[in-house]
Order: sequence, then structure tokens, then C-alpha cells
Amino acid sequence: MNLGFIWFGLTLALGALLLATQILPGRVGRAAVAVWCISGLGSIGVGLVPVNENGGLHSLVALPVFLAPPPALLLTSVSLRSGRPTLGRLACGVASLSAAGVIGFAAA
Repeated sequence: MNLGFIWFGLTLALGALLLATQILPGRVGRAAVAVWCISGLGSIGVGLVPVNENGGLHSLVALPVFLAPPPALLLTSVSLRSGRPTLGRLACGVASLSAAGVIGFAAA
């Protein structure tokens, strides 16, 4: 399981970096990539610090996994708006759903 989190984090960050060179132009695109990479680093941290070994540190490194995707999706949406408007609108909708999920999770 921990290796899965590490692998996911690595592939998330790598995917974001690859998107940066292809379809996420400008400063907003670079900001989106940075936030996606922060989320990936959080996932790597979750794999490296299992909850059964250090619950407090695990919770701290897990925060970006939950908090970074909604703003990353929103930034991705804004970056895509000019070149791929339909994809940009879809990303905005997913960002809204993701934010609602984070709020619901935090409220539980």
C-alpha cells in the first residue's frame, strides 16, 4: 500500500510536468503544475510515513493530498480556457466537485 502511494505521487508529479510542456501554457499553467506536484509530494510523504508509525506526521504530509487538487484543477481549468475551452469548463466542474468532496470529508 505504501509503495502504491509513492508510485501514485511520482506519476502524478511526472504527469503534471509532462502536461506543462504540452497543454498548460503561461503562468497559470505553471502554477497548476506546481500545485499538482505539491499534491504528488504529499502522496509520496504518505507512503514514506505510514499512519501506524507516526500518525501526527502522516496527517501533516497527507494534507496536500486532500487540499491541493481543487485549486490545481481550478488553475488547470483557467489555463485550458483559451486553447481548449470545453476541457477547461469540464475541469472547472470537476474542481467544484473536488472542493465539495474536501468540504464533506472535513465536516465528517
